[in-house]
Amino acid sequence: MLRLRQILQMLANGIPQVEICGLVHCSKRTVSGYRKIASQAASWKPFLCLSTLY
Repeated sequence: MLRLRQILQMLANGIPQVEICGLVHCSKRTVSGYRKIASQAASWKPFLCLSTLY
């Protein structure tokens, strides 16, 4: 869950997808998936709150 939280925070801060992949060591597909899920929500906060539960 730490990776999820890191990715969502970086996306919220406007960090480019390629840079996130390099920093978090994940695939572009992973970042795209999280971005898609988050964009369907009204804000980033619900995802950040959920990620702190684990």
